[in-house]
Amino acid sequence: MLRILDMLQEQAPTGESWHKELVSRVSKSLNDRPAILDSRIAAAANTTRSFRNLAGRGYGTFDVDRCALAIAAARVMIDGLSEAITKFNQSVDRPSNESKDGDEGTNCGF
Repeated sequence: MLRILDMLQEQAPTGESWHKELVSRVSKSLNDRPAILDSRIAAAANTTRSFRNLAGRGYGTFDVDRCALAIAAARVMIDGLSEAITKFNQSVDRPSNESKDGDEGTNCGF
């Protein structure tokens, strides 16, 4: 996602909660681009992100039930992330026969 933002010349999020901000930002449409992730994949990304923090820092509070939720969320991402990026790529890259002035589209190469 950071690479996509960079290619679109969007500022990468910073700060302590930059991972959360990244998911939030790429799941929203902007004036000049559609959302990269739909709400289902964004929710799954947040679930896995949250679990990673719990697993890494939750000394003595590890919750097996949350582990199952994180695994289910990871499956949502496995099943949908590639398609979401392909769909986004197709929406921002114009085919060369639709381009103006010899420009061959953005060809973001995702």
